[in-house]
Parts: sequence; C-alpha cells; structure tokens
Amino acid sequence: MDFVEGYRLVQCLAKGEPMGTDVCEAASRSVVFALTKTLFANRSEAVDFPDFTKGQWKSHKPFSIVHA
Repeated sequence: MDFVEGYRLVQCLAKGEPMGTDVCEAASRSVVFALTKTLFANRSEAVDFPDFTKGQWKSHKPFSIVHA
C-alpha cells in the first residue's frame, strides 16, 4: 500500500492535481508510532488519540479520488 500511496502522491504533484490526503490525515498516521511507545512505557494504560481536526472530521467531505 505504501507504493500505491507514494505513486499517487508523485502523480498528483506531477499533474498539479489535489492530493488524496491532507495535513491532519498525515499527522494522524504519523502519531501512531509515538502513541504506541507511550502505551508500552505506561504499561498498556490507555492513551488518548489526538484529534488534529478539532472535530471537523465529522463534516469532512471525501477527497476527489473517492467516488460513491
């Protein structure tokens, strides 16, 4: 899947098209490793997942590459 995402990123940049992701989604993907380390350090005590969208995920429209 990383290859597909990387290919799509390069394709969008080369054609000047909007990307299939945004900053909040990228941050959400990136924070998983840090949260996992914290989880293990705290002996599996629950860790809150940060909401980088400040609640806007509830009304977020799908990206143009997603079709119904």
